[in-house]
Amino acid sequence: MQRVLITGAGRGIGLELARQYAARGDRVLAGCRAIARAPGLRVLVDQHRERVSILPLEVTDAGALAAAVQQTHQEVEGLDILINNAAINPSDATIPGPDGQQLLDEARALEVFRVNVVAAVRVAQAFTALLARGTAPRVVNISSGAGSLTRATTPAGSSATMDRRCRGRRFGPSAHSNGTHCACWGPAFMRRRWGGLHQERGHAAVRDVR
Repeated sequence: MQRVLITGAGRGIGLELARQYAARGDRVLAGCRAIARAPGLRVLVDQHRERVSILPLEVTDAGALAAAVQQTHQEVEGLDILINNAAINPSDATIPGPDGQQLLDEARALEVFRVNVVAAVRVAQAFTALLARGTAPRVVNISSGAGSLTRATTPAGSSATMDRRCRGRRFGPSAHSNGTHCACWGPAFMRRRWGGLHQERGHAAVRDVR
């Protein structure tokens, strides 16, 4: 049995990962920003009361993060896997410019970096002590095609994802001192609120990452 914490587990990729881990008997701590808007997660908890717990967690809120760490300490002795899945993908990260150009909206771009990059690093740092007590601990940063430099639809999305990957590598060497391995993973295009295809193998690939 592995002890797994997933941020952004209220829907989409995070919820499906929580389902798959719970189904194979793992202990799941599901971070969720808006529990009232996560009916699927509440159903999952009802189905696996001994395996799945909800962590109220807004990753950009220092107080909420500290409370989530405290709750995790109370529920498990260590973490084997931390999945940084919480992220935003705003459709209005650009503003119209001359000649039909799409220009970067500075305020929205900074918000993307705050949620997708800085918060992911802060979450990993906050749970370092619990990861140090895990078995072959791993930090997995979920990436996406929306952040691909070759397929990006917005400059904010591509830059934030690239920076998350770089920060994952930079976090890696310091984490390696306590045995934690770090990786970035893109599970392919999934069915989420904004569309896409559901690919169970993509979720399973993230779940089974070594």
